[in-house]
Amino acid sequence: MTLNFKNIDLAIESFYNLLPYGDFFSEIVEPLNIDYKERDIIEKYLVDNQIITDYTNEYDGRFILTDKGQEIYKVYGGVEKYNEYQKEKQEEKLRLEKKASDKLHDDAKLSKWQVKVFWPVFMFGIFSFIFGLYNFITQIEDSRKTKELQIELKNTQEEVSRLRTLVLSPKTVDSLHNAKTQIDVPMPR
Repeated sequence: MTLNFKNIDLAIESFYNLLPYGDFFSEIVEPLNIDYKERDIIEKYLVDNQIITDYTNEYDGRFILTDKGQEIYKVYGGVEKYNEYQKEKQEEKLRLEKKASDKLHDDAKLSKWQVKVFWPVFMFGIFSFIFGLYNFITQIEDSRKTKELQIELKNTQEEVSRLRTLVLSPKTVDSLHNAKTQIDVPMPR
């Protein structure tokens, strides 16, 4: 026999109306006109799902609505909606677990790939660093040599300019022949 959630909700409502007290299950469900077999099924369902509990702990058939039962009545409006909510919650939990499993699988693949690629990339980086350092040092040395050559070129150009000035200056007779002594000087004729 399937559960009649309408009768279960009516039983929960009857228990809710008796709060903060409870009563015998048979007296609470009697106005619902339910046959005995269905009463037993409803009672077993409510007790097994902790919706009602024996409040005297003497198991004499007196029950009271639990906090869970009050939540089902007030928040969800019945057992059927509560079960739907629990089913959705379970599906969401399974979906999140599947996502976590997929993420773990992807992370494992990525880790394997990183292990295989790490050393070649590391060696390439070291080689690039050394090559860059070598280029930097040679560039500094080349700039020093260039500066030295520029200074030497400037000095050479100054020397050439000075010599050019001496060579190209106007020459006079006296400038060509400087007599140091009287003998060197020719006599006029």
